[in-house]
Amino acid sequence: MGGAAPAQCASCGATLKSGARFCESCGKAVGAAPAPAAVAAGQYSADGLWWWDGAQWVAVAAPPVAPAPPTVGQLSRDQRWRWNGRGWMDASVPHTQYFPDGSQQGVDAKGKAYTFRTTNAQGFVMAIVVLVVAAIVFWVIIKHLLATT
Repeated sequence: MGGAAPAQCASCGATLKSGARFCESCGKAVGAAPAPAAVAAGQYSADGLWWWDGAQWVAVAAPPVAPAPPTVGQLSRDQRWRWNGRGWMDASVPHTQYFPDGSQQGVDAKGKAYTFRTTNAQGFVMAIVVLVVAAIVFWVIIKHLLATT
C-alpha cells in the first residue's frame, strides 16, 4: 500500500484534497507556479519600485521630495533668516525694497509682508517739500558765506 502522500499547500502547509485547485485554508492557488524569469543581481524591477539583490526583491526607498520654494516673508527653520523673494535676509532687521514709482514693499519686524504705494499727488507734494528744504539749506549756506566775507 504505498500510496502517494497527501499534498500540502506550499503557502500554509495545510493538507489539500485530491484535485483541489485552491487551498481551503489560505485560498492560494495549488500547483506549481510558473518559474520566474531569471533576473541578474543588481537590477530594478520594471516599475522601478523594487531592487533585486540576487536573493530577493527589496523595496526601493522613495526619492526625497524637494521642498516647496519659500514665500516672501517666510522665516527659516531656525527663525534667524527671512526670504525676501531673491535671497535670505537677517530676520532681526525689517526689510524694505524701494521702487522707482515710489512704492515700497517689504516685511516688518513681525514677519508680516506689506506694500505701500504713493499716489501722484503724494509724490508731487513730496517733491515740493524736498525743493523747499533744499532752497532753505542753500539760502542758509549762501548767507553764511556772505557773512564771513
